[in-house]
Amino acid sequence: MSKSLLLISALTLSWQFAAGLSRAVELQVDVPTVPHESTGIGDDDPLAAIAGDYNLQLFFAAQGSGEYLADVKVLIADAKGKTLLDAESPGPIFLVRLPLGSYRISTDFHGTRLHKSVTINDRRRQNLYFHWPPEASDSQPRRP
Repeated sequence: MSKSLLLISALTLSWQFAAGLSRAVELQVDVPTVPHESTGIGDDDPLAAIAGDYNLQLFFAAQGSGEYLADVKVLIADAKGKTLLDAESPGPIFLVRLPLGSYRISTDFHGTRLHKSVTINDRRRQNLYFHWPPEASDSQPRRP
């Protein structure tokens, strides 16, 4: 292979790599950041001290028994349907800080989905309670 052909190939690969990096950086910039934390139940939890920093609090429990549930998928979209947060809550309480506005909260626990809407219109914290039917919570793996 000639030196000029090698040089052209190297420049082409470098250009493609640089173009890919710029697209990756562009994607990272467009991803919104929504502060959120997950916590458990109890006063000894360190997140209880910072709960006042969040304006939305989600609770996850089984309908009937009230048993708290963990490992719940949470999706938050704005009024236009744009996804602002796609996360999993390892604990039964999920804290979120959202700008003022209306949102659709979609949750999923073992394939059973629940949806609620909320409007954040001041600094007071809104509380939303999600209660899954017994058949969904019965499928939750027991922790040792």
